[in-house]
Amino acid sequence: MDERGVIHMEKRLKKDKDKKQEQQKLPLRRVIQNNLFMLGMIHSVDPWLIPLRLGMSLFVSVTYFLGSTYLLQYVMNAIGEGKGFFEILWMAVLFVVLELSADLINNAFWQLYYEKRRYAVGQKVNLKIFEHADRVELACYENPEFFDKFVKALGEADGRALNVLYNVSGILWCLVNLGLCVGLVASVHPIFLLFALIPLVTVPIRSKYQKQTHARDMEIRQIDRRKGYPHRVFFVSEYAKELRLTKMPTYLLKYMKDASETCRRIHAQKGGLLTALECACIFLGNVFPVALTTIYAVYRTVVQGLMGFGDCFVVLNTTSRISGELLDSVEEFMNFRNNARYIETLREFLEYQPRITDGDQPLPGSGDIELRHVTFQYESAAAPTLQDISMTFEAGKRIAIVGANGAGKSTLVKLLLRLYDAQGDITYGGVPICSFALRDYRDMFAAVMQDFHLFAVSAAENVTLARRTEGDDQRIIEALKSAGIWDKLCEGGGGLDSCMTREFDPAGIMLSGGEAQKMAIAHVYAKKNRFVILDEPSSALDPIAEYEMYRTMLDACSDCGVIFISHRLSSAVLADKIYLIDGGRVAECGTHEQLMAKDGIYADMFCKQAENYRESACEEVSA
Repeated sequence: MDERGVIHMEKRLKKDKDKKQEQQKLPLRRVIQNNLFMLGMIHSVDPWLIPLRLGMSLFVSVTYFLGSTYLLQYVMNAIGEGKGFFEILWMAVLFVVLELSADLINNAFWQLYYEKRRYAVGQKVNLKIFEHADRVELACYENPEFFDKFVKALGEADGRALNVLYNVSGILWCLVNLGLCVGLVASVHPIFLLFALIPLVTVPIRSKYQKQTHARDMEIRQIDRRKGYPHRVFFVSEYAKELRLTKMPTYLLKYMKDASETCRRIHAQKGGLLTALECACIFLGNVFPVALTTIYAVYRTVVQGLMGFGDCFVVLNTTSRISGELLDSVEEFMNFRNNARYIETLREFLEYQPRITDGDQPLPGSGDIELRHVTFQYESAAAPTLQDISMTFEAGKRIAIVGANGAGKSTLVKLLLRLYDAQGDITYGGVPICSFALRDYRDMFAAVMQDFHLFAVSAAENVTLARRTEGDDQRIIEALKSAGIWDKLCEGGGGLDSCMTREFDPAGIMLSGGEAQKMAIAHVYAKKNRFVILDEPSSALDPIAEYEMYRTMLDACSDCGVIFISHRLSSAVLADKIYLIDGGRVAECGTHEQLMAKDGIYADMFCKQAENYRESACEEVSA
């Protein structure tokens, strides 16, 4: 991307911005609900945190007023009235001790209590997000708009709840101080309250400032995702070879530079308006009312002699504080609405109702999986990926699904695992699979997908794909031996505790593609299954190694149903039944011998692949 690329990105973001502007206009009821939602989250973690935080805010605000304002008025007026030194000193010491006590109690609250509990609050919000992310269907991750909400929700998880509490306590602080200061100034002369109200004219200006800031932040956050993509890619091992063998690094760095340039332009476009708005707020909210108050107070004290020096000082100090507290109150109330805008994204994510939901029927003790007239189409696709599919996966039988790339084989596996729901009927033991609890139904499968990933945890936990428990070790070791990867793990001396990848451990084990697939396959050996799904897990193995792997696995899984997918047909000869999918439909079905005798699509594919294998073998021998 060059200059045109940057402009194109800006236009696209402008469209997104216009589309979402309406969503940012929250009604007052929703603003209150969103903030109460976050306060409820805090209360569920610690019922004492909110009342203690608000109590401390009230206590400190009152002592702060007494020590910083009322004490000064008392001392200066007492001096003017000729009161004794020790009488004034005793009152001053009393106020100082009170303020110091408030500071000590407040610091103890923050350091010994609040700082520890805030982590628990952030953890609770994160946990709620991740638990919901685990429930939403796979299609949500393929929807850019939904995924964007997910990312933004995570961005709000740690701090937004406590921002709301800080906001509420700030409102309480401002209202208490405002009430005390108004009462004090009114006792001197009410006219000074009019001067203190001048900053209220900045409310609409400040509101516009916040809206513009929020709009800018949302635009920047969206671009940050794009800007962060090269950061992630450059540090992921799966991309290392492609980055070094192609010109993609140059493109990605240019992509990142263009995204940064877009951010700079957005700041430049908004910067002038935001600066003007802020300057207007400073002048109308601070400079002008302070100057007016100072002139009139000095005139009443020096020229007219109607005010004491203590009253004059307090009016100058407190009127300014009233203006500040007024503006802070307005700011806090606007933050209340601003928080609600951010929380709205989080709530939209959490309130999303998954389409794939649990049923309430128990799983049958055993049974076959049957598909009857199943059709499935991805939301973004123009045509169905699978059409009118009918097939049966019998318990204890070996079923192979074959076909060209893009025929719909992996989509079929996702339907069997109920990662998607489709039109038609899919049953287990004669009962629709939507009638079962998702976790119970999926737990009867062990699945090794073609795009599997190793986690940056121990080898044992990569086999169990769960927390390792006492008594698992021998079962895991046997599984790793059966998969042919145990010796590799023992080379570094780590064994079951070997850390996979080097994301967190520089001494972590980096496996080749074939070795990593063996780690994934070990999961099948370690788990008691009713059905095993192998979705081309051997793509990194040569044909002979693949055949041996399938033969060994099928022998080991003789007591459960096996569904395996492979674009290499050499392994299909081991199946009890073969389904060939072509164009999203079941084109042929039968045993290897039956399909070869039929001399159709399967026979043609098998012969062509066999010829390729023979040619490759001959070339290797000649070499």
